[in-house]
Amino acid sequence: MYSKSMGLEAEQNRKYLPWIYLGVFLLVTAGCYAVLQYVVPMGDDLFYGRWGRLDAGELLARIVQHYQTANGRNLVHLLDAVLLGSDGRVAFARVFIAALLGTIALNLTRLTADGWRRTIAVAVLCACGIFLLPAVLTRQSVYWITGAMNYVLPLALFLEYWVLLRDALSGRRGWLPAAVFGALAGLTVEQASMMAVGLTVLLVGEHWLVRRQGFPKKALWPLLLSAAGAASILLAPSVAYRASITPPPVEGGTLAVVKYNVLQLRQTFLFGDTLFPIHFLMLTAIPLWLLLRAARRRSVPDGVFAVLSVISFSVWFWLPEQVPELLWNSPEVPARVAAYALAVLGGYLLCAFYISVRSAMEQEWTPLFALILGVGSQVMMLVSPTVGPRTMLCGAVMLLLLTACLMREAPYLYLLGAGSILAWHWGQGWAAAVVAAAALLWLLCRYFPARAVCVALCCVPLLFCAWTTLKGQHDGYRANAAVDAANRLAIAAYDGSDRLTQHRFANDLYGWAMPYHNDYYDAYYKEYYGLPREVELIWE
Repeated sequence: MYSKSMGLEAEQNRKYLPWIYLGVFLLVTAGCYAVLQYVVPMGDDLFYGRWGRLDAGELLARIVQHYQTANGRNLVHLLDAVLLGSDGRVAFARVFIAALLGTIALNLTRLTADGWRRTIAVAVLCACGIFLLPAVLTRQSVYWITGAMNYVLPLALFLEYWVLLRDALSGRRGWLPAAVFGALAGLTVEQASMMAVGLTVLLVGEHWLVRRQGFPKKALWPLLLSAAGAASILLAPSVAYRASITPPPVEGGTLAVVKYNVLQLRQTFLFGDTLFPIHFLMLTAIPLWLLLRAARRRSVPDGVFAVLSVISFSVWFWLPEQVPELLWNSPEVPARVAAYALAVLGGYLLCAFYISVRSAMEQEWTPLFALILGVGSQVMMLVSPTVGPRTMLCGAVMLLLLTACLMREAPYLYLLGAGSILAWHWGQGWAAAVVAAAALLWLLCRYFPARAVCVALCCVPLLFCAWTTLKGQHDGYRANAAVDAANRLAIAAYDGSDRLTQHRFANDLYGWAMPYHNDYYDAYYKEYYGLPREVELIWE
């Protein structure tokens, strides 16, 4: 009977999992494209878009010069130039970026799939996690074409590499696709390239040293190719050049910069708007996982850490209201405020590390690897003089992956609880009625219609929160696109006079830098739109 039921489960997984994967890909692609259709060239788009109008020889010369003086991200900037060279290519870029985001959600789901019923909940979480990314983060890394090439594309390649390498090590797939994507991930940007190398070491080490299945010699290909890609970026001549001309945020050398960036994490990473929904999802998953484990296995350590995780979540959630200095955009805060932030961060990381190690002891290594790679992606930025919200997308996606692993312990209870609390926090009192209705239907769960409706209700609050965030960004970018369209009409009607009036975005939160923010982009704006250099732009 047991083997028969296992066979039925395997058959259902083969039948339903591909449809779940397709569903989450299409949902995220469509949802993100709803915003991306209104994303217009801005900031560095204006710089790289000029390259897309050059012939192959001139473009190659610009790429080589850029490698010497700017950074080593040749693959990324080549794609930038190709995708920004004309209005038609910009339209394609919007579709391409949406598909990349759909691929990220797809591979997050594949990496945490555990039976088709649980995987539906995982897919909902992964889709909602991407939709919930706040505008302060997405304006720099997602809904901006150059930003997406620098942060979304590398993550999509990295996660595809993770899936392919895992499958190659298990014998379900050949090594060539893993080697190709390892090389591509390594050639993108600093964070993703180092994560690709680190992932290879972690997965091969677990296969060889923990499972004792022998060293997979063919794994040397993806390892060497990803490392070569990373070396081409990190050892580019431009790295030393940029370091010599970029002023640090504080005086005192590298240690002073590290201290400055650590203190800034209080507002940019932990308590600010940048990652609030992602931390919320993570900090509600940790207590639930530990409480269920403590109850089912009567584990005292799990119980102790469950209490600690509840305290960590409560303090993280409520403390900014009591200590508003935590949200100051400055490292200069009272010592007690810095101590509060470090204490909360310490408790958060300690609980996350504990559950990751507990999972690894049960041969579930994905949580630990996600935590190592996520923390590592942020630690490596501590030495940088220019840390911004865009550099936290890698860490956010790794936290989302870790959350997806944890919520499988009680997937629909988690979706209901986390979604309802978040909806309530955002002023949606009806979430309490959803909880009550779901509880009533759970009592009738032996009946199929009641069970199906209960499952659907559990997803409603979090889906609503995700839709609210996505709609806000959709409306914001649509308003800015209307302004951009009016500016283009004014450019088309330009009669050669000394001045040309252009209008500012309706809301700068839903866009990146423009010439009225930074004169650096003035010349590039004029060249991109075919305006003479001598014309004065009047921004109203």
